[in-house]
Amino acid sequence: MQKRISLTTQVVIVLACCVALAPAVFAQVTKAAGKKSGFVTTADGVKIHYLEAGPNPGTTKGPALLFVPGWTMPAEIWEKQIAHLAKTHWVVAMDPRSQGLSSQTTEGHYPAARARDIKAVVDQLKLAPACPGSSCGVVLVGWSMGVTDVFGNGHRNMDSRAWMD
Repeated sequence: MQKRISLTTQVVIVLACCVALAPAVFAQVTKAAGKKSGFVTTADGVKIHYLEAGPNPGTTKGPALLFVPGWTMPAEIWEKQIAHLAKTHWVVAMDPRSQGLSSQTTEGHYPAARARDIKAVVDQLKLAPACPGSSCGVVLVGWSMGVTDVFGNGHRNMDSRAWMD
């Protein structure tokens, strides 16, 4: 007698395979596109993966841009935005902890820790240099859960202003 697998189980299996394979596939796409990839290490030892593209830091006329994806999404979801905005800005997209190529952890999956992770990326890459005027600093962009991470960071760690549309 054949045992049938429910449609829900089949969908879960396909999604699990996609999530498992996504970092390797996206890493190849990123390398082919000429973007740089690296890691910063947080105070609690988590390695946060990031992608960066654009003019050399300090040579752009506007602020650096840091993209934070939603839950389970890697930095590569921002590929089109990175490609377009890197023509004029220093653009960085990060994999939050336990996402993409960042360290897989069982700790720190709460707003304050995720905000500290964003601050570690900003500080270690020197995305927000101290300088007068609105052309300096960093603009944080979040999608889905990344929005709450960005707002959590702004309230906890940085002098910031927020706009929502």
